[in-house]
This record gives sequence, structure tokens and C-alpha cells, in this order.
Amino acid sequence: MIDQPKAFEDTFNKWYKDFLVEEKEMNYRIKAAQKKRQEIIDNAKKEALEVIRNYEAEQKDKLEADKEKLNVQKNNFDQLDADFQNEVEIMKEQHKKNKDKVIDYLITNILNIKLELPASISNKKKEEK
Repeated sequence: MIDQPKAFEDTFNKWYKDFLVEEKEMNYRIKAAQKKRQEIIDNAKKEALEVIRNYEAEQKDKLEADKEKLNVQKNNFDQLDADFQNEVEIMKEQHKKNKDKVIDYLITNILNIKLELPASISNKKKEEK
């Protein structure tokens, strides 16, 4: 009976050595898979950050272009507004000048009324006499 425990012990030891080798190999594969998984995650993060940076740069350029377009339109509007204000001032000055002329004209014509009968009426009266 002494041989049986030794045979069992030898079988168990062999199995345990094989188990340890397999466990070591499995741990190596797990670590390699974890490392590969982490590399994939890191690469995905880098790609996502690059896409985000490109998108931000694209949107910033678009925003700057729109801003520049608005500035050009604002400058055009400001120029039109300045021209309009200038024309209004010219019209006001002309109004003042013409207002005085019109008032003078009205006063002159109202105060210088000729008290004569029109020629057609005065000719009729002469004919009747």
C-alpha cells in the first residue's frame, strides 16, 4: 500500500506542475489581452480627441468667417447710415434756406397786392360807358 500513495502523490505533483504552467500561461494571456485592450482604448481616445480638435478648429474657422462677414455687413450698414445722416443734414440745411426764401416770397406777395381790376373786367366797364 505504500506504492499507491506515492503514485497518487506523483500524479498529483505532475498535475499540479501542469496546472501551475497552465495558470502562468493563462495569466500571461490575460495580461496580454488587458494590455491590448488598454492600447485599443488609448488609441480610440487619441482618435476621438483628434476628431474633437479638428471639429473645434473647423467650427472656430467657420465662426471667424461668419464673424468677418458680419463685420463687413456692419461696416456697410454703418457707411449707409452715415450717408443717410449726411443727406438728412443737407436736407435740413436746404429746408432752412428755402424756408426763409419761401417766407420772404409770401410776405412780399401778400403785402404787395395790386388793387387793380383785371384787364378783362376793366375793358368791359370801359365798353359799357
